Amino acid sequence: MEETRGFLDNEELSTSELMRLVNLCLDSTFFNYRDTVYHQRIGTPMGSPISVILAEITMQRFEDEVLFTTPISLKLWTRYKDNVFAILKERDVDGFLEQLNGKHEAIQFEMEKEAERELPFLDVMVKRVGDILVTSVYRKATRTDRLLDFDSDHPICHKKCGENVVEQGGESLFHRGVAERGKKQV
Repeated sequence: MEETRGFLDNEELSTSELMRLVNLCLDSTFFNYRDTVYHQRIGTPMGSPISVILAEITMQRFEDEVLFTTPISLKLWTRYKDNVFAILKERDVDGFLEQLNGKHEAIQFEMEKEAERELPFLDVMVKRVGDILVTSVYRKATRTDRLLDFDSDHPICHKKCGENVVEQGGESLFHRGVAERGKKQV
């Protein structure tokens, strides 16, 4: 705590002070696994709010370095967190993937190619119809239609949201039989 002394006295932080705080967050990550405490030395702490911010900054910088220097013509590059949807010529795919994966050893991409003119991206199925991309809801084959058990420890606002979907005739978000009990409890 000695390292943070003085930070609270100032309303504005200098860049060096901010970097000291970020490093303190990153260097103070410990976790317990099978009764052993480990000190995480590489990467950002899982579940920490700072991890999301640092991952986004890292990916934006990565994109700036790669996308603006590649000789490959991309028709589309869109990203949500660490999921990328890109459109480029078939002949350039393998070389571009190699270029992406050669940039930084800790940032590695995997690729899924379209099959029968379709490619899932997150919860969206993207289908090529001529020169047009048509989208629809994508559901994995392993889906169970169950997201929450109403008796779980999730916040009540999440449960009420699921209840609203059930009342509006949507698919049940709750385990069979639990939704009815949940409606009575809310």
